[in-house]
Amino acid sequence: MYAIGVVGAITVNLGSCCFNKRLGLNWREFAIMIATFAVLFAIEITIAKTKPAALFFATCVLGIGFGLRWYAMKRAGIETVMLSREMAPRSFGPSGSNTCGRILIHS
Repeated sequence: MYAIGVVGAITVNLGSCCFNKRLGLNWREFAIMIATFAVLFAIEITIAKTKPAALFFATCVLGIGFGLRWYAMKRAGIETVMLSREMAPRSFGPSGSNTCGRILIHS
């Protein structure tokens, strides 16, 4: 059961790095990372297919974690706010200013 979590975490991390254009990876780094991501993704799918108990355990851990995160954010009074692209600069300053944290802009 431990393997599905470890392989899954590494796969998500590699995949996130591969598809993040701001990292500025050269083509060799990108090729190695995408190949490693593909192999680990195949391993993750194989583990999930052959070990249903591990898949169930990982799903339960994720579900409980997301549930606790939702509850903590609700209790703290934090909520997600979506702004249009037109409204964001008026509310938080120009896009070049770094006076606020990052916000999600919905078009």
